[in-house]
Amino acid sequence: MILAAILMILLPADDDTPCSLMSEMPNWPQLSQDVLRPGDKVSLTLMWRDGPFGSKPVPQRCFRRLKVSGPAVFDKKVGLQIADTAKAGDTVTISVLIDGKPKEYRIAITGREEQVLTGTWRPRSNKDCRGKVPGEIVFTANGYYSFTFPEMMVETMTSGGGRFRWDAATSQLFLDDTLRGKAWFEGKTLVLDGVEFDQTAPPPLPGQPAPPPCRLVLG
Repeated sequence: MILAAILMILLPADDDTPCSLMSEMPNWPQLSQDVLRPGDKVSLTLMWRDGPFGSKPVPQRCFRRLKVSGPAVFDKKVGLQIADTAKAGDTVTISVLIDGKPKEYRIAITGREEQVLTGTWRPRSNKDCRGKVPGEIVFTANGYYSFTFPEMMVETMTSGGGRFRWDAATSQLFLDDTLRGKAWFEGKTLVLDGVEFDQTAPPPLPGQPAPPPCRLVLG
């Protein structure tokens, strides 16, 4: 069922950035929690990426005709509510016009007990990493990732990011369509093996053995 909704979108003070720029740059719906599961109730904010200055909300003056479809309903008091009968793999679709240009976002429902990378992760330990280690790594439900080195963790700045894909069956982690290593869960911690986020790390000298893979334990 499609519901035209002016969702209780949480927006700070507006700015003078042209709406056309927000439409051209990456934009997405940010939920009040990282994963949608059956029965969840969440608020939603439209976001856009302002280059190296990080993520910012899309002001209300720049969007209209926000619609939601899929196993979800909207209630003015509780926000976006996922049906209890929703199944893993079902999709909630959010469509909107930003600066008059149509945008559509699809967010997959996660099973009640299913483990996913989605979320904000911080390092608990690292081993054999040749370069800098991010102070924060974010994986979004719609397939984007970003990372921020400690010296960049001010306001909304990030150090890099792009698209990601994770094969839970094989643990293979693809960043920007390139196999970069593996990821798996150990209890409530996430382990990344073979992933170097600091691309300025020097490679081994000719004749030297390949270094052991960087291992990050995140929580």
